[in-house]
Amino acid sequence: MAPAGHLVLTFGLLTSMIRPSWQTSDDVLKDLDKPVPVVSAAGVLGQRADLPCEIASKSSEDMVRMVLWFKEGDGEPIFSADLRNMSNQKIWSSPNVFNDRASFKMAPFGRLVVKSVSMGDESMYRCRVDFKNSPTKNIKINFTVIVPPERPEIFDFRNKDKQHRKIEAFNEGQELRLLCQVIGGRPRPKVVWFLESQLIEGRTEILDNMVKNIITINPVSRYQLHSRLACNASNTHLITASIRQITLDVNLKPLSVDVITKDERAYLSAEKTYRIECRVKGSRPAPVITWYKNSNLLIKHPVKMSTSSSDPNVTISYVPFKPGADDNNSKLTCRAENPMVANSSMEDTWILNVHYVPRVRINFGSSLNPTDIKEGDDVYFECEVNSNPRAHRLVWFHNDKEIHHNVTGGVILINISLVLQKVTRQSAGEYSCMAINTEGRGVSQPINLAVRFVPICKSDKDQTFGALKQETVSLRCEVDSNPAPQTFYWQFNSAGVNQDLPSSRAISFDTVSIYNYTPQHDMEYGSIDCYAENHIGKQVMPCRYTIVAAGRPFPLQNCTSNHTDSSLQVSCVENFDGGLPQVFLMELVELPTYVTKFNISVNQTPPEFKIFGIEAGTTYEIRLYAVNAKGKSDPVILETVTFKGVAKYSSASSELRMDSVITALATLTFCTVILVIVIGLIIHRRRRRKYLNEKPKLHLHQDGDDATSANGALLNLSGNSSPHPLVRPSALTAEDSDPDIIPNHFGKRSMKGIENELFKTLSKTTRRKENGVDNTMTSAEDSDELEPMLISVDSPIQKLKGPEVVTALHRMQESCI
Repeated sequence: MAPAGHLVLTFGLLTSMIRPSWQTSDDVLKDLDKPVPVVSAAGVLGQRADLPCEIASKSSEDMVRMVLWFKEGDGEPIFSADLRNMSNQKIWSSPNVFNDRASFKMAPFGRLVVKSVSMGDESMYRCRVDFKNSPTKNIKINFTVIVPPERPEIFDFRNKDKQHRKIEAFNEGQELRLLCQVIGGRPRPKVVWFLESQLIEGRTEILDNMVKNIITINPVSRYQLHSRLACNASNTHLITASIRQITLDVNLKPLSVDVITKDERAYLSAEKTYRIECRVKGSRPAPVITWYKNSNLLIKHPVKMSTSSSDPNVTISYVPFKPGADDNNSKLTCRAENPMVANSSMEDTWILNVHYVPRVRINFGSSLNPTDIKEGDDVYFECEVNSNPRAHRLVWFHNDKEIHHNVTGGVILINISLVLQKVTRQSAGEYSCMAINTEGRGVSQPINLAVRFVPICKSDKDQTFGALKQETVSLRCEVDSNPAPQTFYWQFNSAGVNQDLPSSRAISFDTVSIYNYTPQHDMEYGSIDCYAENHIGKQVMPCRYTIVAAGRPFPLQNCTSNHTDSSLQVSCVENFDGGLPQVFLMELVELPTYVTKFNISVNQTPPEFKIFGIEAGTTYEIRLYAVNAKGKSDPVILETVTFKGVAKYSSASSELRMDSVITALATLTFCTVILVIVIGLIIHRRRRRKYLNEKPKLHLHQDGDDATSANGALLNLSGNSSPHPLVRPSALTAEDSDPDIIPNHFGKRSMKGIENELFKTLSKTTRRKENGVDNTMTSAEDSDELEPMLISVDSPIQKLKGPEVVTALHRMQESCI
């Protein structure tokens, strides 16, 4: 930017260049002092404005050479236009005034165009026009800056405590009173109202910097709905008036309310959801629709509004309604209203007919004391039923099991009553009743019948515990009792003598007593009984616990097998573990070699064994054991299993050769001959057996006594007295030693392969009390020879009640039959 001194110098040079030769400097100053015509011009703040300047010469042949603009109070021009060369005009604008906001236009008339007018632009300006021949012309322009007013604001007088709250909807028939307020503007704006295109006279109030206009319309009609009401404010023709416009929203009263669903349904079913429809006509805007059940507010629900050309003000409310049994004969009301319109509420009511599942309640008879019912008392119940429609059937339940009328069993059903005669503790439990109607089945909440009885053992099985000497076992005695037991008693029973045990070792709570028992010597192994006593009486049958010396586990029981051509599955039930942790063992012994091919152990309970990939065409004997730290139990031997899959052949060829066919035919012929012989032998055997049955076959021998009885003789393998009688093989006749249809010597081979398994010993003395007698199995460690053990699949331990007979094991080779 050039310095100010430079600008003044430039301006002086320019004026000297364009000044006519006959005009001196004094003449120029005199021209400035001459009165000049004044014109007015205005511009809107922030917009473009034109400052006019007449540039036409009196002579049409004269030309404008220079146009200069001065601002009042400034001796220096603020804008110049050098027009001596029209093709290359030179324009200059003072950077301190207009800068680049000003430009000069010659058509259609000379004028200075100023953009973005500011308040500082308001002043008196002088335009000087220099011609080529004519004298200089000066024109003054009084430029005024117009400040437009702010946009009008419309307020409502209805809520005076909030100081002219902004306008809201009006009610039909209400007085409309509005205020239009305009702030600012120079000169002061004029404020007027228009309803649609009609001018409405209002009352104008003028304040310091504000103009107000207040109008009143009384009353507001339905026909003024959606009418346009505008407030205009204007202080110049240079710009359009500032307008604030609103559309009148008029609240209209409802004309009708109808619950449509009541005409469609005669009744409602309880606990089912229905869509209830209420239709409201004539309300504007959409009314507030509320639902009431009796006098209680049910729900406020959003509404859907539908309009049509014939009936534009229709509002429909859909509400989901799920009636309950208590809603029968209730009043369901749809109420519609415009809350801004006084007395606009309208409603329609539906009296409900609700069908529901029977509501059932069970009670004890009024004369009973439910807390004092003992075994042998009579009890009766009553079932209260409330239903719509009426119930047509009534059913009683005990612990969810239906009760039937049974006079001989002491169960009597009479109308809505249930009578139980001479109740027992099995009669205790939950009782309920059920009523049935067309809507469904209603079941009462169960009522508990508590029968007071003496304590009984909760488990119906005696328990056996294995313990070492000086080892403590915890015996848990749990009883069923009503009321709860007050006292527990513990007794030791050995050889028929009962001895009370000290209560200091027992911990009792609620229906449980735990006794810590430690056997010190052999005489302290036996039975321990637990008794409980309550207010009703003392326990009759005790909870019994048998304490035995820890030893080998008892054999497995209830063993079953299932096999395919190449797999085997065996399942058993575990028995007493001998007082020590046990695992379970299965051996598969191949026959006839008696070589153990498979040996599998599991520790899961109940034990289950699985073997896959067994060679086809082989026969096995299954042996099952329970094993603990003291040794194996007696084996459980299942029947022989043969896997009949396709056997392996040495030849790789699978073709059926002719010699195989011939061999098969020969085998079939041989089997036919054998079958004929077998039939003959059967006839012969039957005749001979009939003859032999008339003679004694066995002589019993017991405890080393040589005396015999009519039942046969005994064999004592150990040479000593043995509690296990066996059959003496020599005492059998030749025919009875092998009673198979076909003579067989297969079972007479040596037992070397299994003798170690069959002659196992008990590690410690095991006591079992049966029928009050203490039977003892003595360990074989005390004898010089091993004693054969008898094997039983069904019993967990050998019952030593008397002589037992073991028959010889006969195995038959497979025939071709």
